[in-house]
Amino acid sequence: MADCALMEAAAPPTNPADRATVRRIAETALTEAVLYDGRADGPPGTLVIFNPVEFRAEGIAFWGQKVVEKTGQRTLALVSRQSHWYPRDDTLALIDAVLAAVDLPQPVICYGFSMGAHAALKFGNRLGARAVLAFSPQFSIEPDVIAGEWHNLYARHFTLALAGQCTLRAGDFPPNSIVIVDPHEPTDVSNANRLAREGSFRRIAAPRLAHQTVEAVASTARLAGMLDQVRAGASDAELTRGLLRNRKFAPTYLVSLATRLRRARRPLAALSVLARAPAHKHNVIALDLGIRLQLATPDEARALIDACPAARLANEKTTRALATDLLDREQTETACRLALRALLLHGHEGPLRLCAEKLLRDHAALDGLRWLNPPREATAPAPLLLVRARLLRALGFGHDAELLLRECLRLRPADTGARLQLGDLLIVAKRIDEGCAVVGAIAPGLLSAGWIARLERLRGGTASGG
Repeated sequence: MADCALMEAAAPPTNPADRATVRRIAETALTEAVLYDGRADGPPGTLVIFNPVEFRAEGIAFWGQKVVEKTGQRTLALVSRQSHWYPRDDTLALIDAVLAAVDLPQPVICYGFSMGAHAALKFGNRLGARAVLAFSPQFSIEPDVIAGEWHNLYARHFTLALAGQCTLRAGDFPPNSIVIVDPHEPTDVSNANRLAREGSFRRIAAPRLAHQTVEAVASTARLAGMLDQVRAGASDAELTRGLLRNRKFAPTYLVSLATRLRRARRPLAALSVLARAPAHKHNVIALDLGIRLQLATPDEARALIDACPAARLANEKTTRALATDLLDREQTETACRLALRALLLHGHEGPLRLCAEKLLRDHAALDGLRWLNPPREATAPAPLLLVRARLLRALGFGHDAELLLRECLRLRPADTGARLQLGDLLIVAKRIDEGCAVVGAIAPGLLSAGWIARLERLRGGTASGG
């Protein structure tokens, strides 16, 4: 059993005016327990929240805090300190400490998304939950358990220390567990199907939300409404109708709808839909700008990229998605202009590499040199030098490519890609000793087996005079 520390603040406040407080009541090395006392006018019972993988313990903050504080719902949050899928032994020790320190008035409802949904199911019965709300849960992240399954996507979070701790079992969750998944999301459907072998639960379909099913309750009113439905014993049909009503506010759904409209050649309708989505979401930005660039003439597209606020290109996911979309639509010049601006503004290298691969496949290296040409007042960064060197070499300008690669290594001596390119260029030019020396400076662990064999062969040939 994991060591668990109870906090001195475990006793509730004695002054009724101070009831709505947040305090840490227990902790282990991996997880913290935070209690929000709620308000007298709040909903009945206790909400137990488990956070998703991207959330981390920080002070006494917890996932969903703003929403529950607005409702006044008494809430126990088990907050992870790392992406651990709430290991069974560690979390049970924490739950036992919590149950010994505070009361959890019924009805108890466990709630979580993704990693948190897995935990809400895993500890539902131990917490005495009357119901579990699990949005897109994983059945397991243990490679031995999920080998060959769709849901092995999450196995990358597994470590040997978690062996036997991160798989759901029969008896973990109550029959009134509500699992919400998108029926078109293979990974989540596979997890739900595997979970069905361990026990009965209620499956609710939330189509066109992909993994982000929790977006359907991502507001105070929508989450409170669903919790009220669960407490009132709503049927599956009633829960489904409520989710589908709320889905129209979900960014993932709006992006899905806009994408379908764009494919149906209704770009203006797609832009109208995106206007209802949160403007800061990277997939919203990428799709909105992509549609506008698709509708623009080349001159308008250049002006649109140049005038695009830097903040809209700050997320590399946005610029990668947008560059991919432009390249798929054969708008290579516009994609190069976007990649160059994203690199100079924010250092994003991904879009630039995508453009380089496309240019080389299309034998358009000369166009690429023209499009990927930084302003004179800007100092060309190393990634741009690397790409321009590849394009020059493809055109047969080996000497110019060598100069750029050496400048790139001056700026970034540890750049493995530049060393490999320069080494290959020198070896092909019959400057074998020089090329081997350049590549040989790379740490062996960073060299592929093919490069190691090539160096051994070249060095052996040199030593024998071959």
